[in-house]
Amino acid sequence: RPHDQLVLVDHFDLGKTTAGCERRRRLEHNLSIIGLKKANLSIYEAFSVPALFELACKDESEFQLVYIDASHRSDDALLDAELAWRMMPKDAIMIFDDYALSSATEIQYPRTGIDAFLQVHAEELVVLEKQYQVVVQRTARSRRGFEICHVPKMDSAYPCKTSMEVVFIADDNYRIPLAVALHSLMDTNAGHIGKVYLVDMGISSATWSKLQAIVPAKVQLVHVPDQPEVTSKLPSTCNRALPGNVSKLSWAKLALPSLLPDCSRVLYLDCDILVLQSLERIWDPPEFGNKPIAAVRDFGFPFGPESLQLHRNAFHRQHPHKYFNAGVMLLDLDSIRITNMDALMLRFSQSTKVEFLEQDVLNLHFPDWTDLEYKFNVQGLGSYAAHRSIYKHSGFQSPLSPEVLAELCSSPAIVHFTGGNSLPGDTRMWEILQPSYPTKPWMFFCEHPWRNRFMQVLDQTPFSGWRPDWKREAVHSGCPTIHT
Repeated sequence: RPHDQLVLVDHFDLGKTTAGCERRRRLEHNLSIIGLKKANLSIYEAFSVPALFELACKDESEFQLVYIDASHRSDDALLDAELAWRMMPKDAIMIFDDYALSSATEIQYPRTGIDAFLQVHAEELVVLEKQYQVVVQRTARSRRGFEICHVPKMDSAYPCKTSMEVVFIADDNYRIPLAVALHSLMDTNAGHIGKVYLVDMGISSATWSKLQAIVPAKVQLVHVPDQPEVTSKLPSTCNRALPGNVSKLSWAKLALPSLLPDCSRVLYLDCDILVLQSLERIWDPPEFGNKPIAAVRDFGFPFGPESLQLHRNAFHRQHPHKYFNAGVMLLDLDSIRITNMDALMLRFSQSTKVEFLEQDVLNLHFPDWTDLEYKFNVQGLGSYAAHRSIYKHSGFQSPLSPEVLAELCSSPAIVHFTGGNSLPGDTRMWEILQPSYPTKPWMFFCEHPWRNRFMQVLDQTPFSGWRPDWKREAVHSGCPTIHT
């Protein structure tokens, strides 16, 4: 049924053993086969006792079917059953596995614990089957045994949610920032992440091997090859010069619903980021509801570029309208799939007035999006974020006060190295938004306040020791083409 929930509890050996990681892989494979939506699934990657106790402390926790097949110890089977029993209403079913196992050491097998449970609750249940499995049905009303309103509030180490799934899009030119982004993500969030998808738009086998070395065994790094039959339909237009393959990589974000067909929700991250704090709060933000995107407002263009207003007028969109940055986005892919983006992308593919590529398309198509805290995408530090004068021409106020900006600069969750790659003397469009030095930390002349931290993280990756070459930048002043 649409609103039914499946709750799974397994510690997966805390991701420290090959067997535990394989058990997690088989579980996710089996779930993908049955087509269960992520919205109907919660996984507690935890030991059963604290997980079941936390569930029992939630008023809405009530289960019509409980299947116990974990530790074979009799005392563990008894304790799991007792905790689960308190959340089962009348007529609910409980199934015990491995009842027929036996040993001279009875505590090592579940039979003694199951028999003890049946004896204690004999007046509250009827036995439907008792062979290798024991199946019982509850005949009495549920009894939780305590008042939920009197349960002390605790900071849970076992949140009832699915593991985060993250996606990057990259080619070999971006292997240095991608390595830093991936390492910083694992360093701060590996315990909360199940999968990292990497959409391959031209990554060499040597780079792939180095990226695999960054990801711990309990996190699955999933290779997603480019699908020309999908990406060839994307717009390719842009009204400003961009280095290398940047335009193709940017437009590829619009193909994620097709490139990740079995994924319901994913956290998209640009490669030019540095993760410094836990991202758990991003995965289930307040008021996300059924909105397709949760993101952070753009610091440089809080209402979007002027060119976007032409498209907004054509599509009868309200003006002014807030505008998000597409470098960090929580995407509800199920919601996005049911919208018709084809006509919109066709219109953009025929237009030359596209300032920020896929970011303009997404803002135009999804004007109703959820705000994430500013700290989850801190943009333009050391450059345009502090230049409040850039808003004067539009008549709008900066969304960031000096006090807020100072706090974001000192304690960001995600640093996003936005801005141009221009060199001193370059007078392209970015002169409005930043001083005449590049903001990408892999550039020799970069003076971003978090550049040193970027290099420190880089030296913890297989690309340790790499540094930019100012002579190459004098010729190739945009794309991070890396020679190692």
